[in-house]
Amino acid sequence: WWEVTRALRIISGWSAANRDGAMPLGEVLAELTTVAGVPLLVRQSLELVNSVAVRDLAPEARPNSAEAEIRQWIQTLDNREYLVLTQRLLAAEPVTLASLGAVLSMSRERVRQIERQVQSKALLLFTPEWRPMAQLLSELQGAVGVLAPVEMVPAPTFDLSDLLPSIDVSPLEIVLRLAGDGQIADGFIGFPDLTSLRARSANAIADVLSQGPAERAVLLNALQRAGVPEYVAGQWLATFDLAQSAGKIAEVPRTISDKVALVLATTRKPYTLDQLVVALEDQHGISAIRNALNGDDRFVKVGIKKWTLRELADDAGPTFSGLRDAMTYELTQAGGSMTLKELTAVMVQRHGAARGSVRVYSNQAPFQRVDGVVSIAS
Repeated sequence: WWEVTRALRIISGWSAANRDGAMPLGEVLAELTTVAGVPLLVRQSLELVNSVAVRDLAPEARPNSAEAEIRQWIQTLDNREYLVLTQRLLAAEPVTLASLGAVLSMSRERVRQIERQVQSKALLLFTPEWRPMAQLLSELQGAVGVLAPVEMVPAPTFDLSDLLPSIDVSPLEIVLRLAGDGQIADGFIGFPDLTSLRARSANAIADVLSQGPAERAVLLNALQRAGVPEYVAGQWLATFDLAQSAGKIAEVPRTISDKVALVLATTRKPYTLDQLVVALEDQHGISAIRNALNGDDRFVKVGIKKWTLRELADDAGPTFSGLRDAMTYELTQAGGSMTLKELTAVMVQRHGAARGSVRVYSNQAPFQRVDGVVSIAS
């Protein structure tokens, strides 16, 4: 553009000074080829103007380019088709058929017919396979395969903002929507779509986590069996709403009971109410947690103060009616007697008992404490 503009200014300046300044530019260009005594710079400028290809002045209209084909196609649409294209097919947030019908003064079914008509016209951009748009789509499919992060895909760079000023989707997504093939969501692009792959992935994850929290590697293997490429399985897994707990992955808990179940299933250890408050990062108080546990048959009480999942109860040890019952059990297991220090340590560690309570109970029936040794009174 700059070179052609400069050449035309040189030609016009010389012609206005030496010929008829009111002569139309077209006549000047035609006459200069036959006039003698034209300066070299003016002749060179004329040669440049006469030799430049028009496509160099309008690159968006260059033949054999995907952008040129889309531009030409858009300009063949009538007003109703253009509104359907911009308000429905290419819109970031498509309007409803009814609302667009109100704008066009027609029924929603008529709008639907026009939409299908536009979609059918768009498919012609991709056939036969030698057309630029078809080649572009083929290149995208080859680069993506089943699934790939959008940032890794060499996207088209054409600019259609002058013809589609209201469209806020990328050129890559415009190509996919016009082709009716491929889908972009959650930072990924996939063929033929992502919806079916996401459903398979969600089912695979649910099957694994139905057995409890799982290692990340186990979930990645499940995703690969569902059709997710190995090189992108980790990034794909990160798009699902999952929770991390003790180095494992689990479904995101929604209720207090679910949160407690996640902690107990992951650690496979009984917890006191105080310990659960800490494990849940002080999001819920003791009363709320106690009510949740008492109202959910997934949980059972073990020891004196601890809770565990019902399926883990056998591993958690016996249940006791109170502190005396638990102390009797531990003394019996130890052969009938223990030092107060040993008994206190066991009761605190295994049962969550208070040290002061152990000391008080150790000198009451059915126990006796002599010289710091606690035993069951005969």
